Amino acid sequence: MCNNMTISSDIKIIAFLALLFIVWPFGAFVLCLFLLSKVRAGKDCVIFSCIFFVSMYWGLLAFTQKSLAFGDTDCITYYNRLLQFENADLCSVIERFDFLNLVNFIFYPVSAYVVAFSGNVQSVSFLWVSFTYFLTYYSIWRLLEYYNLDAKSYLSFFIIAVTFCFMVFVQISELLKNASAFALFFFGFTLFLEKGINKWSFLLFIISVGLHPSVIMLSPLYFYKLFNNKLLAIISILIIPIAMAINIFDVILNYIPGGAYFSLLSDRFSSDFEQSGSIHYVLKILILEVLALWLLLRTWGCGNKICNIVFLYIIIASFNYVNLTAYVRFALFSHYLFALLLIQFVLLGKRRFDLVVKSCVMLMLLLTFRFSLGRITPGGYTSSYMNNSLTEIVFSTSFDYLNVDFEK
Repeated sequence: MCNNMTISSDIKIIAFLALLFIVWPFGAFVLCLFLLSKVRAGKDCVIFSCIFFVSMYWGLLAFTQKSLAFGDTDCITYYNRLLQFENADLCSVIERFDFLNLVNFIFYPVSAYVVAFSGNVQSVSFLWVSFTYFLTYYSIWRLLEYYNLDAKSYLSFFIIAVTFCFMVFVQISELLKNASAFALFFFGFTLFLEKGINKWSFLLFIISVGLHPSVIMLSPLYFYKLFNNKLLAIISILIIPIAMAINIFDVILNYIPGGAYFSLLSDRFSSDFEQSGSIHYVLKILILEVLALWLLLRTWGCGNKICNIVFLYIIIASFNYVNLTAYVRFALFSHYLFALLLIQFVLLGKRRFDLVVKSCVMLMLLLTFRFSLGRITPGGYTSSYMNNSLTEIVFSTSFDYLNVDFEK
Protein backbone atom coordinates (compact mmCIF):
# COMPACT_ATOMS: atom_id res chain seq x y z
CA MET A 1 0.00 0.00 0.00
CA CYS A 2 2.78 2.38 0.98
CA ASN A 3 4.67 1.67 -2.24
CA ASN A 4 1.54 2.32 -4.31
CA MET A 5 1.02 5.64 -2.51
CA THR A 6 4.66 6.56 -3.18
CA ILE A 7 4.34 5.75 -6.87
CA SER A 8 1.12 7.73 -7.06
CA SER A 9 2.72 10.79 -5.44
CA ASP A 10 5.71 10.53 -7.79
CA ILE A 11 3.41 10.47 -10.82
CA LYS A 12 1.58 13.55 -9.54
CA ILE A 13 4.86 15.42 -9.08
CA ILE A 14 6.07 14.47 -12.56
CA ALA A 15 2.73 15.39 -14.15
CA PHE A 16 2.76 18.76 -12.37
CA LEU A 17 6.33 19.44 -13.56
CA ALA A 18 5.33 18.57 -17.15
CA LEU A 19 2.33 20.91 -17.05
CA LEU A 20 4.35 23.68 -15.41
CA PHE A 21 7.07 23.28 -18.03
CA ILE A 22 4.51 23.97 -20.76
CA VAL A 23 3.01 27.10 -19.19
CA TRP A 24 6.09 28.40 -17.35
CA PRO A 25 9.35 26.64 -18.30
CA PHE A 26 11.59 28.89 -16.22
CA GLY A 27 9.45 28.19 -13.15
CA ALA A 28 9.72 24.45 -13.80
CA PHE A 29 13.49 24.83 -14.16
CA VAL A 30 13.80 26.56 -10.76
CA LEU A 31 11.38 24.15 -9.07
CA CYS A 32 13.35 21.15 -10.37
CA LEU A 33 16.58 22.54 -8.91
CA PHE A 34 14.76 23.03 -5.60
CA LEU A 35 13.29 19.52 -5.63
CA LEU A 36 16.68 17.99 -6.32
CA SER A 37 17.93 19.51 -3.06
CA LYS A 38 14.98 18.05 -1.12
CA VAL A 39 14.15 14.70 -2.70
CA ARG A 40 15.05 11.71 -0.56
CA ALA A 41 16.72 8.44 -1.52
CA GLY A 42 14.46 6.06 -3.41
CA LYS A 43 12.77 8.80 -5.42
CA ASP A 44 14.65 7.88 -8.57
CA CYS A 45 11.72 8.69 -10.89
CA VAL A 46 11.44 12.21 -9.48
CA ILE A 47 15.22 12.75 -9.67
CA PHE A 48 15.30 11.49 -13.25
CA SER A 49 12.37 13.74 -14.20
CA CYS A 50 13.94 16.80 -12.59
CA ILE A 51 17.18 16.21 -14.47
CA PHE A 52 15.16 15.72 -17.65
CA PHE A 53 13.20 18.96 -17.32
CA VAL A 54 16.24 21.03 -16.36
CA SER A 55 18.01 19.71 -19.46
CA MET A 56 14.92 20.36 -21.59
CA TYR A 57 14.90 23.95 -20.39
CA TRP A 58 18.45 24.51 -21.63
CA GLY A 59 17.42 22.99 -24.95
CA LEU A 60 14.38 25.26 -25.12
CA LEU A 61 16.56 28.28 -24.47
CA ALA A 62 19.03 27.14 -27.15
CA PHE A 63 16.10 26.85 -29.60
CA THR A 64 15.72 30.64 -29.45
CA GLN A 65 19.31 31.39 -30.47
CA LYS A 66 19.90 34.16 -32.98
CA SER A 67 23.26 35.23 -34.33
CA LEU A 68 24.40 38.75 -33.46
CA ALA A 69 27.73 38.19 -35.19
CA PHE A 70 28.83 40.07 -38.28
CA GLY A 71 29.06 36.68 -39.99
CA ASP A 72 27.30 33.41 -39.21
CA THR A 73 27.99 31.69 -35.90
CA ASP A 74 28.59 27.93 -35.80
CA CYS A 75 24.97 27.35 -34.86
CA ILE A 76 23.66 29.23 -37.90
CA THR A 77 26.12 27.28 -40.06
CA TYR A 78 24.47 24.06 -38.81
CA TYR A 79 21.07 25.53 -39.65
CA ASN A 80 22.09 26.54 -43.16
CA ARG A 81 23.42 23.04 -43.85
CA LEU A 82 20.27 21.37 -42.55
CA LEU A 83 17.64 23.75 -43.95
CA GLN A 84 17.20 21.46 -46.96
CA PHE A 85 15.61 18.84 -44.65
CA GLU A 86 12.81 21.03 -43.33
CA ASN A 87 9.55 19.21 -44.16
CA ALA A 88 11.48 16.70 -46.28
CA ASP A 89 10.14 13.20 -46.83
CA LEU A 90 11.51 11.01 -44.02
CA CYS A 91 12.20 8.16 -46.43
CA SER A 92 14.35 10.32 -48.67
CA VAL A 93 16.57 11.78 -45.96
CA ILE A 94 19.03 8.90 -45.89
CA GLU A 95 19.48 9.08 -49.67
CA ARG A 96 21.09 12.53 -49.35
CA PHE A 97 24.05 11.32 -47.31
CA ASP A 98 27.26 9.75 -48.55
CA PHE A 99 28.03 7.72 -45.46
CA LEU A 100 31.44 6.61 -46.74
CA ASN A 101 32.61 10.23 -46.76
CA LEU A 102 30.58 11.46 -43.80
CA VAL A 103 32.87 12.09 -40.81
CA ASN A 104 30.02 12.85 -38.41
CA PHE A 105 28.16 9.73 -39.51
CA ILE A 106 25.68 9.87 -36.65
CA PHE A 107 25.33 13.57 -35.87
CA TYR A 108 24.17 14.76 -39.28
CA PRO A 109 21.79 11.89 -40.18
CA VAL A 110 20.11 12.11 -36.76
CA SER A 111 19.92 15.91 -37.04
CA ALA A 112 18.46 15.66 -40.54
CA TYR A 113 15.73 13.26 -39.42
CA VAL A 114 14.85 15.49 -36.48
CA VAL A 115 14.61 18.52 -38.78
CA ALA A 116 12.53 16.59 -41.31
CA PHE A 117 10.20 15.28 -38.61
CA SER A 118 9.79 18.61 -36.76
CA GLY A 119 9.83 20.84 -39.84
CA ASN A 120 12.04 23.33 -38.01
CA VAL A 121 15.82 23.44 -38.24
CA GLN A 122 16.03 25.05 -34.79
CA SER A 123 15.02 21.70 -33.29
CA VAL A 124 18.67 20.67 -33.83
CA SER A 125 19.74 23.05 -31.06
CA PHE A 126 16.94 21.83 -28.80
CA LEU A 127 17.90 18.18 -29.35
CA TRP A 128 21.67 18.34 -28.89
CA VAL A 129 21.79 20.91 -26.08
CA SER A 130 19.18 18.95 -24.10
CA PHE A 131 21.09 15.75 -24.88
CA THR A 132 24.40 17.24 -23.69
CA TYR A 133 23.04 18.58 -20.42
CA PHE A 134 21.00 15.47 -19.65
CA LEU A 135 23.93 13.10 -20.13
CA THR A 136 26.20 15.36 -18.06
CA TYR A 137 23.71 15.56 -15.19
CA TYR A 138 22.85 11.88 -15.41
CA SER A 139 26.54 10.93 -15.37
CA ILE A 140 27.03 13.00 -12.20
CA TRP A 141 24.04 11.29 -10.59
CA ARG A 142 25.47 7.88 -11.52
CA LEU A 143 28.84 8.87 -10.03
CA LEU A 144 27.19 9.98 -6.78
CA GLU A 145 25.35 6.66 -6.60
CA TYR A 146 28.56 4.78 -7.38
CA TYR A 147 30.40 6.52 -4.54
CA ASN A 148 27.42 6.05 -2.17
CA LEU A 149 26.79 9.78 -1.81
CA ASP A 150 23.24 10.89 -1.00
CA ALA A 151 21.62 12.55 -4.02
CA LYS A 152 19.55 14.78 -1.74
CA SER A 153 22.67 16.27 -0.19
CA TYR A 154 24.81 16.71 -3.28
CA LEU A 155 23.06 16.36 -6.65
CA SER A 156 21.49 19.81 -6.72
CA PHE A 157 24.78 21.38 -5.66
CA PHE A 158 26.75 19.53 -8.33
CA ILE A 159 24.27 20.39 -11.07
CA ILE A 160 24.35 24.09 -10.13
CA ALA A 161 28.13 24.13 -9.72
CA VAL A 162 28.87 22.29 -12.96
CA THR A 163 26.32 24.36 -14.89
CA PHE A 164 27.28 27.83 -13.75
CA CYS A 165 30.94 27.37 -12.82
CA PHE A 166 32.23 25.00 -15.49
CA MET A 167 29.80 24.59 -18.40
CA VAL A 168 29.62 27.51 -20.83
CA PHE A 169 26.08 27.44 -22.23
CA VAL A 170 26.80 29.94 -25.00
CA GLN A 171 29.54 27.64 -26.30
CA ILE A 172 27.67 24.37 -25.88
CA SER A 173 24.83 25.81 -27.97
CA GLU A 174 27.39 26.67 -30.66
CA LEU A 175 29.60 23.59 -30.70
CA LEU A 176 26.80 21.06 -30.90
CA LYS A 177 28.83 18.19 -32.36
CA ASN A 178 31.72 18.44 -29.91
CA ALA A 179 29.56 19.09 -26.85
CA SER A 180 27.27 16.12 -27.47
CA ALA A 181 30.19 13.83 -28.39
CA PHE A 182 32.10 14.65 -25.19
CA ALA A 183 28.95 14.25 -23.07
CA LEU A 184 28.23 10.82 -24.55
CA PHE A 185 31.85 9.73 -24.21
CA PHE A 186 31.92 10.65 -20.54
CA PHE A 187 28.60 8.92 -19.90
CA GLY A 188 30.12 5.77 -21.37
CA PHE A 189 33.21 6.40 -19.29
CA THR A 190 31.01 6.58 -16.19
CA LEU A 191 29.71 3.10 -17.00
CA PHE A 192 33.33 2.01 -17.38
CA LEU A 193 34.18 3.38 -13.91
CA GLU A 194 31.21 1.50 -12.47
CA LYS A 195 31.54 -1.84 -14.23
CA GLY A 196 34.94 -1.95 -15.91
CA ILE A 197 35.17 -2.96 -19.57
CA ASN A 198 31.67 -3.67 -20.87
CA LYS A 199 29.79 -3.67 -24.18
CA TRP A 200 27.77 -0.54 -23.37
CA SER A 201 30.75 1.72 -22.72
CA PHE A 202 32.35 0.43 -25.94
CA LEU A 203 29.15 0.99 -27.94
CA LEU A 204 28.72 4.50 -26.55
CA PHE A 205 32.32 5.28 -27.46
CA ILE A 206 31.65 4.27 -31.09
CA ILE A 207 28.49 6.39 -31.18
CA SER A 208 30.32 9.37 -29.67
CA VAL A 209 32.93 9.07 -32.43
CA GLY A 210 30.04 9.28 -34.90
CA LEU A 211 28.99 12.54 -33.30
CA HIS A 212 32.50 13.96 -33.52
CA PRO A 213 35.75 12.01 -34.08
CA SER A 214 37.73 14.22 -31.68
CA VAL A 215 36.74 11.91 -28.81
CA ILE A 216 39.08 9.26 -30.23
CA MET A 217 41.84 11.23 -28.54
CA LEU A 218 40.16 10.54 -25.19
CA SER A 219 40.57 6.76 -25.49
CA PRO A 220 43.78 6.72 -23.32
CA LEU A 221 41.59 7.66 -20.37
CA TYR A 222 40.35 4.05 -20.28
CA PHE A 223 43.88 2.95 -19.30
CA TYR A 224 44.25 5.40 -16.40
CA LYS A 225 44.90 2.63 -13.84
CA LEU A 226 47.98 1.44 -15.69
CA PHE A 227 49.94 4.65 -15.10
CA ASN A 228 51.90 5.83 -12.10
CA ASN A 229 50.04 8.89 -10.87
CA LYS A 230 53.16 10.70 -9.67
CA LEU A 231 54.80 10.26 -13.07
CA LEU A 232 51.68 11.49 -14.86
CA ALA A 233 51.52 14.48 -12.51
CA ILE A 234 55.08 15.47 -13.41
CA ILE A 235 54.42 15.05 -17.14
CA SER A 236 51.22 17.09 -16.94
CA ILE A 237 53.05 19.87 -15.07
CA LEU A 238 55.81 19.99 -17.68
CA ILE A 239 53.69 19.56 -20.79
CA ILE A 240 51.67 22.78 -20.38
CA PRO A 241 54.61 25.23 -20.57
CA ILE A 242 56.45 23.04 -23.09
CA ALA A 243 53.44 22.94 -25.44
CA MET A 244 53.06 26.70 -25.21
CA ALA A 245 56.83 27.28 -25.59
CA ILE A 246 57.04 25.15 -28.74
CA ASN A 247 54.22 27.15 -30.25
CA ILE A 248 55.81 30.42 -29.18
CA PHE A 249 59.13 29.36 -30.75
CA ASP A 250 57.30 28.39 -33.94
CA VAL A 251 55.68 31.81 -34.01
CA ILE A 252 58.94 33.66 -33.37
CA LEU A 253 60.62 31.90 -36.30
CA ASN A 254 57.84 33.18 -38.52
CA TYR A 255 57.41 36.55 -36.82
CA ILE A 256 56.75 38.58 -39.92
CA PRO A 257 54.26 41.45 -39.49
CA GLY A 258 51.34 40.89 -41.78
CA GLY A 259 52.03 37.17 -42.06
CA ALA A 260 49.83 34.30 -40.92
CA TYR A 261 51.83 33.62 -37.75
CA PHE A 262 51.73 37.29 -36.79
CA SER A 263 47.94 37.05 -36.68
CA LEU A 264 48.18 33.77 -34.74
CA LEU A 265 50.45 35.43 -32.18
CA SER A 266 48.02 38.28 -31.77
CA ASP A 267 45.15 35.85 -31.24
CA ARG A 268 46.98 33.59 -28.82
CA PHE A 269 48.18 36.28 -26.45
CA SER A 270 45.29 38.64 -26.84
CA SER A 271 43.73 39.90 -23.63
CA ASP A 272 40.37 39.19 -25.23
CA PHE A 273 39.06 36.15 -23.36
CA GLU A 274 36.95 35.11 -26.32
CA GLN A 275 39.92 34.58 -28.64
CA SER A 276 40.96 30.98 -29.30
CA GLY A 277 43.99 30.02 -27.22
CA SER A 278 43.62 33.09 -25.03
CA ILE A 279 44.12 33.22 -21.28
CA HIS A 280 40.52 32.11 -20.66
CA TYR A 281 41.10 28.62 -22.05
CA VAL A 282 44.59 28.29 -20.63
CA LEU A 283 43.29 29.20 -17.17
CA LYS A 284 40.61 26.50 -17.35
CA ILE A 285 43.26 23.85 -17.98
CA LEU A 286 45.52 25.28 -15.26
CA ILE A 287 42.68 25.26 -12.70
CA LEU A 288 41.96 21.64 -13.60
CA GLU A 289 45.65 20.89 -13.08
CA VAL A 290 45.70 22.63 -9.67
CA LEU A 291 42.66 20.68 -8.45
CA ALA A 292 44.10 17.37 -9.64
CA LEU A 293 47.47 18.05 -7.99
CA TRP A 294 45.74 19.10 -4.78
CA LEU A 295 43.70 15.90 -4.77
CA LEU A 296 46.87 13.88 -5.33
CA LEU A 297 48.53 15.57 -2.34
CA ARG A 298 45.44 15.11 -0.16
CA THR A 299 45.30 11.38 -1.00
CA TRP A 300 49.04 10.74 -1.10
CA GLY A 301 49.81 7.07 -0.50
CA CYS A 302 46.17 6.00 -0.82
CA GLY A 303 46.51 4.74 -4.37
CA ASN A 304 43.86 7.11 -5.71
CA LYS A 305 44.05 6.74 -9.48
CA ILE A 306 41.25 9.19 -10.31
CA CYS A 307 43.87 11.92 -10.62
CA ASN A 308 45.31 9.99 -13.54
CA ILE A 309 42.15 10.60 -15.58
CA VAL A 310 42.62 14.34 -15.21
CA PHE A 311 46.37 14.26 -15.81
CA LEU A 312 45.88 12.25 -19.01
CA TYR A 313 43.21 14.67 -20.17
CA ILE A 314 45.50 17.65 -19.55
CA ILE A 315 48.36 15.98 -21.43
CA ILE A 316 46.09 15.26 -24.41
CA ALA A 317 44.73 18.82 -24.34
CA SER A 318 48.24 20.28 -24.19
CA PHE A 319 49.36 18.24 -27.21
CA ASN A 320 46.44 19.85 -29.03
CA TYR A 321 47.70 23.34 -28.29
CA VAL A 322 49.14 23.37 -31.82
CA ASN A 323 45.53 23.22 -33.01
CA LEU A 324 43.69 26.08 -31.36
CA THR A 325 40.27 24.75 -32.36
CA ALA A 326 40.90 21.37 -30.71
CA TYR A 327 42.48 22.95 -27.61
CA VAL A 328 39.43 25.16 -27.09
CA ARG A 329 37.16 22.09 -27.18
CA PHE A 330 39.21 20.30 -24.54
CA ALA A 331 39.16 23.37 -22.30
CA LEU A 332 35.43 23.96 -22.73
CA PHE A 333 34.19 20.41 -22.27
CA SER A 334 36.21 19.50 -19.20
CA HIS A 335 33.25 20.06 -16.85
CA TYR A 336 32.80 16.32 -16.28
CA LEU A 337 36.34 16.15 -14.90
CA PHE A 338 35.68 19.06 -12.56
CA ALA A 339 32.63 17.20 -11.24
CA LEU A 340 34.66 14.02 -10.82
CA LEU A 341 37.32 15.92 -8.85
CA LEU A 342 34.76 17.69 -6.65
CA ILE A 343 33.18 14.33 -5.82
CA GLN A 344 36.60 13.08 -4.71
CA PHE A 345 36.97 16.07 -2.38
CA VAL A 346 33.52 15.33 -0.93
CA LEU A 347 34.67 11.78 -0.22
CA LEU A 348 37.61 13.10 1.80
CA GLY A 349 35.32 14.05 4.64
CA LYS A 350 34.83 17.10 6.85
CA ARG A 351 37.37 19.43 5.26
CA ARG A 352 36.40 18.41 1.77
CA PHE A 353 36.16 21.93 0.33
CA ASP A 354 39.17 23.80 1.66
CA LEU A 355 40.46 27.18 0.51
CA VAL A 356 42.18 25.77 -2.59
CA VAL A 357 39.03 24.05 -3.89
CA LYS A 358 36.75 26.99 -3.06
CA SER A 359 39.13 29.42 -4.74
CA CYS A 360 39.27 27.31 -7.91
CA VAL A 361 35.47 27.01 -8.04
CA MET A 362 35.00 30.75 -7.51
CA LEU A 363 37.56 31.58 -10.17
CA MET A 364 35.78 29.26 -12.60
CA LEU A 365 32.47 30.95 -11.75
CA LEU A 366 33.94 34.36 -12.57
CA LEU A 367 35.56 33.12 -15.79
CA THR A 368 32.34 31.45 -16.95
CA PHE A 369 30.22 34.49 -16.11
CA ARG A 370 32.60 36.86 -17.88
CA PHE A 371 32.84 34.66 -20.95
CA SER A 372 29.07 34.13 -21.16
CA LEU A 373 28.37 37.84 -20.76
CA GLY A 374 30.82 38.64 -23.54
CA ARG A 375 29.15 36.13 -25.87
CA ILE A 376 25.68 37.71 -25.61
CA THR A 377 26.80 41.32 -26.06
CA PRO A 378 26.10 42.69 -29.57
CA GLY A 379 29.12 42.86 -31.85
CA GLY A 380 31.78 40.29 -32.69
CA TYR A 381 31.02 36.56 -32.46
CA THR A 382 27.92 36.76 -30.27
CA SER A 383 24.37 35.41 -30.02
CA SER A 384 21.07 36.16 -28.35
CA TYR A 385 18.84 33.76 -26.45
CA MET A 386 15.17 34.70 -26.11
CA ASN A 387 16.28 38.10 -27.41
CA ASN A 388 18.57 38.35 -24.35
CA SER A 389 15.60 39.71 -22.44
CA LEU A 390 15.49 38.62 -18.80
CA THR A 391 11.77 39.39 -18.68
CA GLU A 392 11.05 37.18 -21.69
CA ILE A 393 13.27 34.39 -20.35
CA VAL A 394 11.56 34.36 -16.95
CA PHE A 395 7.91 34.90 -17.83
CA SER A 396 7.41 33.30 -21.26
CA THR A 397 5.57 30.05 -21.92
CA SER A 398 7.08 27.16 -23.85
CA PHE A 399 5.01 28.25 -26.86
CA ASP A 400 6.61 31.70 -26.69
CA TYR A 401 10.05 30.10 -26.73
CA LEU A 402 9.14 27.88 -29.67
CA ASN A 403 7.80 30.83 -31.67
CA VAL A 404 11.17 32.59 -31.73
CA ASP A 405 12.65 32.43 -35.24
CA PHE A 406 16.37 32.51 -35.85
CA GLU A 407 15.71 34.87 -38.79
CA LYS A 408 16.72 32.96 -41.92
